[in-house]
Amino acid sequence: MKAYKLKALFINILFPPRCMACREMLDVEKNAIENLALCPDCLAKYRIAKAEVCPECNLSAERCLCGISKRGVETGKMPKLFYYRTDKESSVQSKIIYALKHENDMRFASFLSDELSVSVSRLMLEEKIDPTNCIFTYIPRRNQAIVDDGFDQGERIALCVAKIFDSKGNFMRVFSRHGGEEQKKLNANQRKANIKGAISLRKNKINKISNKTVLLFDDLVTSGVTMSVARNLLMDAGANAVICITVGRTV
Repeated sequence: MKAYKLKALFINILFPPRCMACREMLDVEKNAIENLALCPDCLAKYRIAKAEVCPECNLSAERCLCGISKRGVETGKMPKLFYYRTDKESSVQSKIIYALKHENDMRFASFLSDELSVSVSRLMLEEKIDPTNCIFTYIPRRNQAIVDDGFDQGERIALCVAKIFDSKGNFMRVFSRHGGEEQKKLNANQRKANIKGAISLRKNKINKISNKTVLLFDDLVTSGVTMSVARNLLMDAGANAVICITVGRTV
């Protein structure tokens, strides 16, 4: 076994890996080789979720690029991994989103970033986008949430995907967060007013946005208001295009 795999095996023995969905213990040796995040049962459910058909384009969730365009909300094309339902807390999708938000385990962000990079690569080929001319960024999490959990899951996803495309130098924190309430507690109109006052472009990053394609990541898109507001800020700053990318989209 190669040195890096032996190191991974040693780390997994010291800190036994668990499934990000059901929290069952994972196979230590296999995880050291494949960097697993889900147990076989949850992985099977996850693959079924990715295969769910979009009612608009009839493509599977992982191939669907349908965004949101309604009531002043415009996200453009939106690569995603699966659809998320708020009334199914026991679903593998719900458990994955919860773990990504609250479990401080980089395996989870790494796994989902690997998965997202496939959809992003497909879109880049279709749109003839050069990843070296892109900015990789994210919707920043509320400051209190970062204090509570110790990390920003959107930042992790964006950085991991940038590394996959050999564009770590193009990853940057473009937005500042100024408080605001939790979006999930608000209706559509309240969400728009809340997020407009809660995020802004960092002044020292504005000149770096001009004529760039911006890949904007978030873990979960519900109404699309946050993505839409952020996208508008980037376009107004001179971005050539903004691609909104999410792990899950609420339906």
